[in-house]
Amino acid sequence: MDGGTWVALVLGVGGAAWAITQFFMTRKDTRERDERGRLDAQASTQQERDLELERRWVQEKRLIYVRAQATLTDLLDAETDMLTRPVGSTERGAAIDADSAAWMRMNDVHAELDLLAPDTVRDAVFAADESLAEIGGTVFFDGVPMHPDPIGDATEACRAALNAMRADLGIGPVREWRTPSEG
Repeated sequence: MDGGTWVALVLGVGGAAWAITQFFMTRKDTRERDERGRLDAQASTQQERDLELERRWVQEKRLIYVRAQATLTDLLDAETDMLTRPVGSTERGAAIDADSAAWMRMNDVHAELDLLAPDTVRDAVFAADESLAEIGGTVFFDGVPMHPDPIGDATEACRAALNAMRADLGIGPVREWRTPSEG
């Protein structure tokens, strides 16, 4: 074999080796890129699922907190009516019935809060609950309540419970809390 043949042979073998190497490198890169794409798509799908789950979780908490706030409002209105209506009047009887119904609903609210709410919300709602119970237990001496302002204290406790729920939902606090009957 002459020198030109050797050069052609070496260049041919070298070119074939380079082509084979490039083929496998490209194949490996394609596999890695496909795997990265698959993992990125999987992560994106998981992130979408997580966001949907978080959205539904927040919505569920909102519904529970709305029930809790509505029940606290009903209790405050009923307790206030019981305290301010004349004994034996039909208005006081209606307030007693409304109060009993609201306390029954409060049991359901407590069950939901025990299951799903963070401690700060549970504690605030239970404090409001206790404050509302104190209204019904207010003792009068010569027409003057022994507790200085049971309704004001209960209203403040209900506002604190509302703010705890709003904070858990990422919403700012309210400065003043009013029941629907106050407008």
